Amino acid sequence: MTALFDAANRDPRMGGLYDSYLAAWKAAGGKLFVHYVSIGAYTKYGRWGSLEYMDQPRSAAPKFDALQRFIEMSPTWW
Repeated sequence: MTALFDAANRDPRMGGLYDSYLAAWKAAGGKLFVHYVSIGAYTKYGRWGSLEYMDQPRSAAPKFDALQRFIEMSPTWW
């Protein structure tokens, strides 16, 4: 089960889910957004980090990539 969850979090489609999530949050009038964990290894207790380790390439971190893309493409609206 752990391997399945790891694979799901590393899959490029996870970035698409984050894109949808962030767009819906913004459309609903969201203001401050805080991602729970910036960097954190995947464990049996969860996969909370947008990065698994400090120097993980952006291309290998779909959650981080989606968060960064949102920041880059969304000027402050509030």
